[in-house]
Parts: sequence; structure tokens; C-alpha cells
Amino acid sequence: MRLLSIDITNFRVIKQARLDFSDSLTGIIGPNGAGKSSLIEAVAWSLYGNRVARSGKDEIRSTFAHPDENCQVSLSFDIAGEHYRIVRRLVGRKERAEVELYRGATSESVGSIETLRHVTGLLGLDWRGFLSSFLARQQELNALADLPPGQRREHLAGMLGIERLDKALQRVKEDGKLYQRSAEMIGRQVQEKEALAARIKELGEQADSLTVQRDNTSGAYDEARLGFGSIEAIYQEHQEKQTSCSRITAELNAASAASEHQDRQLETLLGKEKQLAGASRELDRLQIELKEYGSLKEQLDTAARARQADAHRTDLSAQAERTRAELADLTKDLGKVKEDLGGIAKALSDLPEQVKELHQASVEKLEQARREWNEANSSLKVIRADISKVETQILSMDQIGPEAVCDRCHRPFGADLPGIKKHLKHELSELTSVCSRSETDLGALTQEGENLKRRSAELEIQSRNLYELNLKAGALEKRKTEIEVRQVDLKRQAEQLGQQLAKLGEVSFDPDVCEALTGKVKVLERKQAEAQELKGQLAGIAGLEQEIAEARERLLGLKAEEARLSQERVALDFDEEKFSRLKAEFSAARQQMEAAKDTAVRATTALEVVLKEIELRTAEQARLDRAAEELEEYRTNQYYAEKLVRLFGDFRKFTIARIRPRLAQISSDLMLEMSDGRYSLVELDNDYNLRLMDYGQYFGIDRYSGGEKDLASLCLRLAISLALTESAGLDRSFVILDEVFGSQDEQRRDLIFQALAGLKARFPQILLVTHLEELKHKVETLVEVRPTGNGWSEVIVDGNPA
Repeated sequence: MRLLSIDITNFRVIKQARLDFSDSLTGIIGPNGAGKSSLIEAVAWSLYGNRVARSGKDEIRSTFAHPDENCQVSLSFDIAGEHYRIVRRLVGRKERAEVELYRGATSESVGSIETLRHVTGLLGLDWRGFLSSFLARQQELNALADLPPGQRREHLAGMLGIERLDKALQRVKEDGKLYQRSAEMIGRQVQEKEALAARIKELGEQADSLTVQRDNTSGAYDEARLGFGSIEAIYQEHQEKQTSCSRITAELNAASAASEHQDRQLETLLGKEKQLAGASRELDRLQIELKEYGSLKEQLDTAARARQADAHRTDLSAQAERTRAELADLTKDLGKVKEDLGGIAKALSDLPEQVKELHQASVEKLEQARREWNEANSSLKVIRADISKVETQILSMDQIGPEAVCDRCHRPFGADLPGIKKHLKHELSELTSVCSRSETDLGALTQEGENLKRRSAELEIQSRNLYELNLKAGALEKRKTEIEVRQVDLKRQAEQLGQQLAKLGEVSFDPDVCEALTGKVKVLERKQAEAQELKGQLAGIAGLEQEIAEARERLLGLKAEEARLSQERVALDFDEEKFSRLKAEFSAARQQMEAAKDTAVRATTALEVVLKEIELRTAEQARLDRAAEELEEYRTNQYYAEKLVRLFGDFRKFTIARIRPRLAQISSDLMLEMSDGRYSLVELDNDYNLRLMDYGQYFGIDRYSGGEKDLASLCLRLAISLALTESAGLDRSFVILDEVFGSQDEQRRDLIFQALAGLKARFPQILLVTHLEELKHKVETLVEVRPTGNGWSEVIVDGNPA
């Protein structure tokens, strides 16, 4: 696989870039966090999508891009002389995923699933295999050299794809266990066949016996039903007579009760007639006493009007007195309000002009001072954090020595320790000086802020006093107006009350006369009410006479109805004792029939239950016959699964045994090329520990210098990549090395750099990702990634924007 070009739009921190890949040693250089790894990630993302992304889908599109702008990567590459181009994009606000693969000018596939299948088949690698084959990172080299043996084996198994073989082996084991459990379960079921056949035979005999029993009980039920039908007709005839007799008796009882009630009602009406005669005599007596009621009522009305006029005059006099008292109080209040208004006017003249404007300006100055203090305080915190970080690094150098680890690239300082320590002490001195000046400036800003705060508080108090005085003056003016309006209203009321009193004049009223008249009128009013009540009672005397005549007529009719019902009951000729005997015989016949029916139903039900069980047992017998056939199939599958587990295990051992010598051979060839013949043989022991031959003897990698150790780890990592691409049948033309220099000194970097130049025969395209600026002049093609300060990075190829 050979890379041709890549076009990137709105991918992470890269706004727009195009790279043309040449057969050369290409350096991708820039500061940490600039977006160098985003260029490499864009290559893998275009091929495999979000699976290879370092974060979720929602963080892939650039944050500075407009929501309607798309994120897109277009990668062109060659495989076996065929030209391919893949375009992957996130579209619109919802970031809809789109991808299409072209072979030449022809569309090969569209959509995520179909394109992933084509890419995997085309390269012979899934996304993990692609990263292991074409991308080597510094942490992988450290793992190959520094991990314990057990973890190193697991790490290499993951890179070589052996864990997929282990997953397949585990799946076959699980299938074998499933076949075994199924065979054991079916075997237990098949053992029940003989007992099931015996049970079916036993049920057949029960069914024959129950059939005879059902036929016998059905005949007995038919006989009982015929006997019950003959007695039922006689019983129903007597039951109808009993119903008629009960009806007549009930009607006769009702007629007797109605006759008695009508008799009592007639007696009541006759009593009322006697009472009305006495009421007529009482009414004549009351009418004689009521002759003087009219004149006494007129005298009482005249006295009541005089009493009302006298009370009205008293109320008007009291109201006029209250009005005069309120006018006097309002005059005093008005004087007090005018005095308070004069005091407020004097207090307002003592306050300075433009108090509000001065207070607002003071608040704005205070806010500006607070912002400046916050900015200065934040800067001081950053400087103190930097001082603490540098002091911690220097302390680590003093305590650990050359083996101390750089807090940026996480590699030991080694021989560079003195120079780096000197540089850090100089940096600490400058930071301390800047911190001192910043603390002084912060103190001055703090004092200025306190002064402004005090001045602002004083002006705020004056402004609040001005506001409160204005509010109080407004309230007093309003009160003054209300008092003046109320004075006018009260004067008008006083004048009107005087006029009303003059109009009433003098009123003559004698309370004793009025009280005597009231007593006489009340007595006559009670007698007047009694007379009216008596007249009402006497008004219904004509109706009472008519009601008495009708009651006598209804009583005669009820007596005649009683005689008729008695004669009808005698003519019915109903015998209660005979009916009771028939009822007992009918009940016995019905019980006998129902008992015979229940016996027949139970016999039929028992037969149906046995027949249903025979049906179910027969179906179970057929299922067991089929299960016996399945048992042999499960046992055969179990046998082949166990055999396949053994084959997978042997194949895994064979693969590991074969790939370790192959990795050692490829690593030896690379080491010979990259060490300029210094080392020619590399060995991997059973724990995949690296061993180099030196003067005819193998030694562990820890015996050698840091540069030789890194070189050997790099050779092993490249050997893994070559082995993977060989197994995939892929012609590789490029390799990506991400920060493989670590924290090595310049001499070690030069050795590895020279060794990489010797790999061009194997890898025409070498992409070297690093933050080391001093390598800019050693690469053949320079790709720089520089932050712009606007949230995105600029890509520059050999001095020209990409």
C-alpha cells in the first residue's frame, strides 16, 4: 500500500490542508498539542471511521467550524498498481456519517458497513491490524523493552492478532460444552421411554373400564329423568293453584286492612266537624273585641313618626359636632405637615449636587479596579504554579540524579542533566523576579480598590439619603393636598347639617303615651291573628261535609270486595297438606335425577381425562423418539468440537513457535541495516525478551546503552509490522513513527536517524512525527504543524501552506 495524497477539512484542529506523499523521509514536526497526531489519525479515520478515533464522534469535527460546515477527509492510495480514493465526511448539524470508496473513477462502495467490508478485504487487515502494521508509537517501544515478561507476551499477542485465535478457541470450547450439556439432558429424557410406554398401556386399560362405567351411568340418568318428568306435570298443576290461593289471600288481607283504615278515617272526619262548630262560636266573640283596633292603630302610627323625627334630629346634632371636631384636628395636622416640609427643604439644600452621577462613576471605577485585580491575581497564580513545577523538577534531579524523568517527554535526563538543571535554575530565577513584581502590583491594586470602595460607600449613603428625603417630601405634599381637600368637604357637610336641623324645627314626642298605645295594639293584633286563623278553618267546612260522604261510600265498597274474595278462595278448592306431599315427592325425584346426572358427568369427565393423557403421553413418546435421533447428532458435534479445540491449541502453539523465529530473523536483518553492521543477530527467548549477539554471545538488552536499546526495540516493532503485512499479502511502502526519539540526547537521536535513512529500501515512505525542532533540517520533506492562536493549526509543507 502506497500513500498518494490526503485532503482534510475541519478535522479536529486542522481547518484546511492538503498533503502529497512522496517516496522520502517526511518529518511532521510541531509543538505538543499542535495537531501532528491529527494528521496521522485522519489517514486511519478515512479508512476505518470512528473506531480509530481518540474520542467520541462529537469531538471529531473542529469546534471552530460553523454548524452547517462539513468535516471531510479524502485519502488517495495505490495497492498493486490500482489507484483508490476514499472520501469520509460528517455532514450538517447532526453530523450524519457518509463514506464512499472509488477505484479509479468508478464507485466501489457506498455507506459505512459496505465500505468497511471492502477496505478490510482490500488491505487484509482490520483497524487494529492496520494500526499495528503501519503505526509505531514511543509507548509501544517502551513496552517492548520495559514491560515484565507476562505483560510483554500479552502486549505482543494483541499486536500480532493472536488474541483473535484465542477468542475463536474459547468460542469452540463453549460450543463443545453446549453440545455436551444438550446430549446429557436428552440422554436423561430418552431413559424415560420404557416407563412412558408402560404408562400408555395402563392408561388404555383404564379407558376401557371407564367407557363401560360411562355407558352404565348414562342409562341410569335417562331412567331418572323420565320418572322426574311424570311427577313434574302434577306438581306444576298444584303449584299454580297454590299461587292463585296465595294471591287471593293477599288481596283479601289488603281489602280488610283498607276497610279498617277507611273506618278510622271516617271517625277522624266526624271529629273535625265537631271542632269546627266550636270555632264558629269563638270567632263571633273575637269580632266584638276587635271593633276599636283601627283607631288605636292610627294613634300608634302618629306617635311612631314623632319618635323617628326626634331620633333623626339627635343624630344630625351629633354628626355636626363630630364634623367640627375633625376640622379642628385637620387644622393642627396641616400645620405639622408644613413644618416637616420646611425641614426637608433645608436638608436637601445641605446635600451636594449630582450625588447620583458621582456614585455611578465611583461604582464603574471600582468594577474596573476589581477586574484588573482578578487578572493580576490569575497571572500570579500561574507564575507560582510554574515556580512550583520547576522547583519540583530540580528537587527530583537532586534526589534521583541522571535517572530522573523529564516531566514533558517522560524519559531519563542521563548525561544532559547538568545543562538542563542550569537552564531550569535560570528559568526559576526569572520566574521568581516576575512573581515579586506581580505581588507588588497586586498590593497596589488592592489598596486602590479599598479606597474606591470607601468612597463609593460614602456616596451611596448620600444618594440613599437624597432618595429617601425626596420620597418623604412627596408623601408630605400628598398628605397636605388630602387635608386641604378634606377641610373643604367637612365645611360643606357642616353647612348641610345646619340646614337640615333648621328644616326639622322643634319635635313634640311623649314616650309614655307611645308605650301605652303599643301595649294595647299588640294585644289586639294577637286576637286579630286568632280570628284570621278561625276564619281559615271555617272556610273548609263545606269540603269536609263532601269528604265525609265520600268516605262512607268507599267503606261500603271495601266491604263488598271482602265478601267477593272470600267466595273466590272457597271455590278454588286448594288443599295445603296435599300440596306439601307433592312438593316432597317432586324434590326427591329431582335430587335422584341430579345425582344420576352427576355420576354420569364424573364418569364422562374421568374418561376424557384419561384419553387426553393418552394423547399427551403418545406425543411425548414421539418426541422422545425424535430426541433419540438428536442425541446421536449432539454427541457427534461434541466429539468434533473437542477435536477442534485440540487442533486450535496445537495451531496456536505452532503459530507462536513459528512467528518468534520469524520476528527474530526480520529484527536481525533490520538491526544489521540500521546499526551499519555493528549487530547482526537478534534473539527472542520464550518470554519475548530481546537479546543481541555481541562478540559471538547473546546478551540481554539491558546490558546495552539507551540508544542501542531503543534501536533494538524499534527493529522488533518494525519486524512485527512487516510480519503482519506479509501475512495479509500486502505490499507495504510506508511506515509511521510517532515520537520514537523520546528524551534521548542528540548523539542517540542522530544514530537512530541515520538508521532510519537505511530503511528506505524497505519503506520508501517514512513518516516521522516528532516535536523536536532540531530535526527540521535532517528530513527530506518537512511538514510543519503550527497553532495560529485562533483555535486551529496551520499545516506548512517545505515552507508553503498546505
